[in-house]
Amino acid sequence: MEGTLLVVQGMVKMKTFTTFLKEASFLKEASGNDADNYDEFRGQMARTQLMSTADKARELAMEIKDDTQLEAWVESKITLAEDYIQTVYDYLKYNKK
Repeated sequence: MEGTLLVVQGMVKMKTFTTFLKEASFLKEASGNDADNYDEFRGQMARTQLMSTADKARELAMEIKDDTQLEAWVESKITLAEDYIQTVYDYLKYNKK
């Protein structure tokens, strides 16, 4: 089951990234400058991903009850996701120049 879930998640992420690349490609053709267009939308892409992640996390938090039994791999993925977000948060919050 874990493999199937990861593939589905990977496909969703890939579709999102592919859509982003198509939009960036369109903008590149319009202006002719690759780097400027890509840099311009990095923040937008990160923000969209964070909002989507927050929505899913909120939904899962409401679905999982205190007595819900989760498989070890599910608990591990939640822990990993929390660690990744915390690491980015700390970096952006405390390492600004």
